[in-house]
Amino acid sequence: MFRDYLENAGVTQILAPAHCSTDKLNNSSIDPALLIQRSGTPVMHINENQPVKELPKRKIILEPETLLAEA
Repeated sequence: MFRDYLENAGVTQILAPAHCSTDKLNNSSIDPALLIQRSGTPVMHINENQPVKELPKRKIILEPETLLAEA
């Protein structure tokens, strides 16, 4: 079921569980790391020693209702 969810959501990679918080929701939950491993989806690892590039700035796009309210 998890693999189907990933496929339908268009997920092509998953961040390695070591780089984020992944806990069981309750005692009967399955370990997320096990689900990720069994899904066969490529796991992305972060090189923490490499500096992060600055992301390009985005333009803010206002919704049509906002533009009308300002006029």
